[in-house]
Amino acid sequence: MVLEERGHLLARIQDEAIAAAAAAGHTGSAVDELISERRAEAAHESLEGPRA
Repeated sequence: MVLEERGHLLARIQDEAIAAAAAAGHTGSAVDELISERRAEAAHESLEGPRA
């Protein structure tokens, strides 16, 4: 069993979904890409905690 923080899991799943879509030839829209990047950044920021 592997325990993984929610933010890491979310980012990993998003990366895998993007890679699978790209491998299938789906390019998606710029808006979709921006939303995905922002979600990954938000997940990363939540793991770092509040900044001083």
